Amino acid sequence: MKKYLLSSLFLLIYSTSFAQTARISLEHNGTTTIFTTLQDAYNAAVDDDVIVLPGGNYNIQDTIKKRIKIIGAGFAVDSSSATGITSIPTVLKFTVQSIGSVIEGIYFSGNNNYLNPGNGYSLINLTSNISILNCRFSASVSGGTNSIFKNCIMPSLNLTGTLSNCIITGGSAQSLSFTNSIIKNCIFLTNASNYLYSSGCSLENNIFTNYAPINLSSAYCNNQFKNNLIVTNGSIYYLTNSSCSASSSELNTITVANLSDIFINYNSGTNILNNNYELKSTCPGKNAGTDGTDVGIYGSAYPCPVGWVPSNPHIMYKDIPLQSSNDGKLNVNFKVRKGN
Repeated sequence: MKKYLLSSLFLLIYSTSFAQTARISLEHNGTTTIFTTLQDAYNAAVDDDVIVLPGGNYNIQDTIKKRIKIIGAGFAVDSSSATGITSIPTVLKFTVQSIGSVIEGIYFSGNNNYLNPGNGYSLINLTSNISILNCRFSASVSGGTNSIFKNCIMPSLNLTGTLSNCIITGGSAQSLSFTNSIIKNCIFLTNASNYLYSSGCSLENNIFTNYAPINLSSAYCNNQFKNNLIVTNGSIYYLTNSSCSASSSELNTITVANLSDIFINYNSGTNILNNNYELKSTCPGKNAGTDGTDVGIYGSAYPCPVGWVPSNPHIMYKDIPLQSSNDGKLNVNFKVRKGN
């Protein structure tokens, strides 16, 4: 692991400082091979290889049929000013051969983000474990069975799996559908009523900015709600109703009157990345999660990293003088950060 981290850091410094074309790293058994296209790197990869992408736009035409890790430089401009963000506009599709793959630190900028195989491809089976970490999606996402989404931002989602420390920006009714899933330490930002359709799920330590987030149809039951924070906006909130009372439960729901009572800095009209989603010291969600940490994305044992940076060493700042000092030294200054 240490060798991988050091080689990835060297690649980022090299590609950021001295190269004009993309330097894509393929890590295999401790050796590094450099490619200029993601497609070529994928073609050469075998199971358990790691592809490291610097900032830039990349395309891949193949369906993912290998158990690999693809890791980019992140999607937040302020945390990727030195490297640039990593963007993939094409749709990623997975087959059963890709079980165990990890995708991290990428902005999926296309109009369709179907991360399940679909469209005639083999379905991921119940033992699948595709992990999507520190990514942002411009369009709705459909995750395969038992997929894991962590530290992500997306407008809407259809999932049977785990969603943690993510921000859901919202959309039209029925844009969110969870079945037999774990949803924890997430923030749901929306003004739409009855937009979250949930069945057989555990929802804990989340923040709902709408007072009526759960569909009340008897078809959506068997949910457990624990230590969630609800913005009431002066109305009566509800999570369960009589049709689900025998199969659903609600425990320690926290209510606040207004959205302004929660976050240190939040403006719904600004870029979502410009807001500060840490809780105010006066917010009742402080240390109110099931594990004693905050509700929302900065709670849990593994909170969302600052700037949503990926887990490999990440150059967030660089200063390279155009000329050396009088004693012949080039004073290069890099600041590096890594996520969870």
